[in-house]
Amino acid sequence: MKLFNKKTTAGLLAGAMLLTGSISTGIVQAADNGSSGASERTNQQRRHMQPPQMNTEKMAQEIADTFGVSKDEVESWQKENKNDFRDVFHAALLAKTSGKSFADVAGMKTSQNSWKDVASVLGISQEQIKNAQEDLMVTRIEKNTGLAQNTSKALLKDGYQPRDITAAAMLAKESGKNVQDILSMRKLNNSWKDVAKALNISEE
Repeated sequence: MKLFNKKTTAGLLAGAMLLTGSISTGIVQAADNGSSGASERTNQQRRHMQPPQMNTEKMAQEIADTFGVSKDEVESWQKENKNDFRDVFHAALLAKTSGKSFADVAGMKTSQNSWKDVASVLGISQEQIKNAQEDLMVTRIEKNTGLAQNTSKALLKDGYQPRDITAAAMLAKESGKNVQDILSMRKLNNSWKDVAKALNISEE
């Protein structure tokens, strides 16, 4: 696993949008589109996928709330440096992990270095980054779906993808079934939309 996995970062940013209400529906569809069975998507298209468009103020507030940093600092640094929110996310994550201020960590990033370099200077290991990202993800899944964090962590360790855990948890909540039972319904030859249909759960 890379120190900053692009797919993980994009997923966490999309999760942040779910919390702010920028995306209220479509998680089942999104989980299907993100699965390895989406044969219609070429590898080139995958490489050029971007996180969904974000409401700047809401994203700044979500990052501030998630990491305990100043919204004004987040917005100011993002606008002054013309950074996208992946950079803001990295700065906030490293600040939280290192115990330093957002401003101090953001100031360490230049055009001549990478976030991996910044993490190295701060003495933050790959394992610490991985654990911090996992903690964020399970917290987000719990807030979005009500699924207990220990359950999400166990499923992640079993190899399930966060998007599939989220889709299964939402369907489990709607159907009253156990999330593990819902996950077992997802096969190579079907989609989450098929699972929802089998459970008599409408798109609405």
